[in-house]
Amino acid sequence: MTGMRAALFISLVGIVSFALFAPSEASAHFKLHHPADALETDSTGNPDDGTQKQSPCGSGTASGFVTRVHAGAKLRVKLTETVLHGGHYRVALVPKYEVSSTDLVPPAVTLASGSCSTAAIMSPVAAPVLADNLFPHTQDEEESGKLWETDVTLPTATGPATLQILQFMTPHAPQCFYYHCAKLEIMAADADLGPTGELVIGPDGGAAPEPEGDPVGTSSGSSGKSGSSGKSALAPAKDEGCNVGGGGATPSLVVGALGLGAMVSLLRTRRRHTR
Repeated sequence: MTGMRAALFISLVGIVSFALFAPSEASAHFKLHHPADALETDSTGNPDDGTQKQSPCGSGTASGFVTRVHAGAKLRVKLTETVLHGGHYRVALVPKYEVSSTDLVPPAVTLASGSCSTAAIMSPVAAPVLADNLFPHTQDEEESGKLWETDVTLPTATGPATLQILQFMTPHAPQCFYYHCAKLEIMAADADLGPTGELVIGPDGGAAPEPEGDPVGTSSGSSGKSGSSGKSALAPAKDEGCNVGGGGATPSLVVGALGLGAMVSLLRTRRRHTR
């Protein structure tokens, strides 16, 4: 019976180890309202069957939306931070749809006590970055739940393009960024895009309304280096130490304790039966 007890012990250790270190879902951190997100997301910005953590655009189910815009025009970027974090945002653009981390390289970061501390800020900005250090705030400033918005100037070249919005978070366990992207089709300056100067094309190739508009109850303000903010109807949440480290293993001490208790109980039962 000694062999059976050893086998049982090894099996239960495996179960407990899985419970302790199984990957966990990371919460959504920001919602892109405009332009239309390249992925399908819920009201908090979390992609369907995917993650905001994967460079350069997150992963999940493609929305199929493309926003047609005029070359050289100003494009308004609107987002809501749905999990409170200090940090800032960066907007970049590359002239193609299929992009990789080599096209949109994340900025260098410094760590303090193992936590994201600062990220390099480009000043002045140069391609592919259109704007950097947007909406800077600390975690104590309670900026979560506001609609951040600002204008970025599009390049004059026409053709397909991917707009990336990168969030740097501090303090936060590495990795330090969350991502959303939008697919743009940059048209000639005199192209007919209707009264707004923009046209959203749906998955079927026809004109479509924006998949999700501004959150209800927002107010707008003048934009500047830090953009503007208005109160959002989305319910923000503080990030109580979320783990986003590369695929993220979050220990569960409660599950682990239950597993260990079950293991001890089973071994005692087996010992009584073999006496």
